[in-house]
Amino acid sequence: MSRTYNTIGSLTTLKSHLEENNIYDFKSLKEVIDFQSSFSISRQQLISHHKNLIEEEKTCSMRS
Repeated sequence: MSRTYNTIGSLTTLKSHLEENNIYDFKSLKEVIDFQSSFSISRQQLISHHKNLIEEEKTCSMRS
């Protein structure tokens, strides 16, 4: 659990942590919150897309 002492410090800490992990996509807290809100949908779409690609590859290899 973390304690928030001030918003600016928290955002600075979050940004530093992301940059330490080579993540430079977020420039504001709003962008982080938007990502967090849409993450599960984006993740599911990505998984579904790759499942379809795998099924297509299986089908093509069975025909050969």
